[in-house]
Amino acid sequence: MTNWPYGIRRAEAEDAGLIGARFSALMGAYDTGLSALWADWCQRDDHYLYLLEKEQPEGLVAVRRVEEALRSDTAQAEIIAWYLGKSTRGSKLGRKLLVHGLTVAKRLECQEVVLWLPSSAGRAYRIAVGLGFSSAYCRETNTAEGAVKERGLCLDLEDYF
Repeated sequence: MTNWPYGIRRAEAEDAGLIGARFSALMGAYDTGLSALWADWCQRDDHYLYLLEKEQPEGLVAVRRVEEALRSDTAQAEIIAWYLGKSTRGSKLGRKLLVHGLTVAKRLECQEVVLWLPSSAGRAYRIAVGLGFSSAYCRETNTAEGAVKERGLCLDLEDYF
């Protein structure tokens, strides 16, 4: 684990411009219009966007409670964005950021959390599986750059904390 002085904090509306500038370029084809919503998410009570930062944002996790769960018998949260900049990858900070997202999902009184990952995100997939997630869903979204294939991984939060 790195010993750099990183912190995690909830993003504020004033952070939206910096978030958009920092992460839109990093997320590339997987940014399906999310950056336009970040300012709104920072102000809502049903969306939670947290930043991992040192001197500038290095990662983010965004969590929301799902209105219509994929399984109707479970209160479900969804991690709609989980990203770590290249300079901090391999430092276990991505795992720490994801666990923070799980804590938020638990605070939202959800029994299950779904994490959507691009099919090409092998490292992120291994981290999630290491935390107990298992493959459950898949989806394909058409974007201007082409089709984006994603895996939906689930984690039961009942006994997680």
